Amino acid sequence: MYQLEDYIKADLRKEKVRSNFFLTRIWACLWIDPIGDRRYIVKYILALRHTEYCIDRISSVRNPFSKVYYQIKSFYWLSRLRKLSYITQFQIPPFTVGKGLVIWHWGPIIINPNARIGENCTLNPMVVIGHKNPGEGAPKIGNNVFIGAGAKIIGNIHIGNNVIIGQNVVITNDIPDNTVVVSQKPRIL
Repeated sequence: MYQLEDYIKADLRKEKVRSNFFLTRIWACLWIDPIGDRRYIVKYILALRHTEYCIDRISSVRNPFSKVYYQIKSFYWLSRLRKLSYITQFQIPPFTVGKGLVIWHWGPIIINPNARIGENCTLNPMVVIGHKNPGEGAPKIGNNVFIGAGAKIIGNIHIGNNVIIGQNVVITNDIPDNTVVVSQKPRIL
C-alpha cells in the first residue's frame, strides 16, 4: 500500500522549512532571488505524490463510494499535475520515481513511463530517461543516484546504486554500483 506521508517526508527532507513564509517571499521578490520560485517544484512533487496515492487507492479500495471519491480526487490531482508540468516543464509519470526525489532547478525533465528510478534520486534540468525504439525496454535506475544536467539515459539498461552521472553524459550501457560517470572534455588541437 502506498504510504503518502512517508513519500512526502522523504521528498521534502532537503527543503528548508521556513517559519515565516510571508516575509521570505517578500524578501525574495525584493532582491530577485533566482531560486525564489522553488515553491513550484515542491508543488509539482506534492501533486505527483498525491496523484500516485489516489491511483493506488482506486485499485485497492472495495467500497464503491470510496472508489468514486478517489477517482474525483485523482482527477483533481492529475489536472493540477498537468498544470504544474506546463509551468516547470517536468514530465515525470506517476509510479516511476521512488521516495526521496530531489529536483533542484527548473528545466525540462523527461522520463519514460516504463522507466523505474529508485529512492533518493537527484535530477537536474535537461535530463532525458527513455527508450531507443518503441516497444523496447526503458532504464532501471538504482537508489542514491545523482543525475547531472543534460544527461541522457537511453535504452533497456540498468544503473546500479550510489552512482553519480555527470553533466551532458549519454549512457547506453549498464553502469555498476558505486560508479562515477563523466564525459571527457574534448581536446582542441
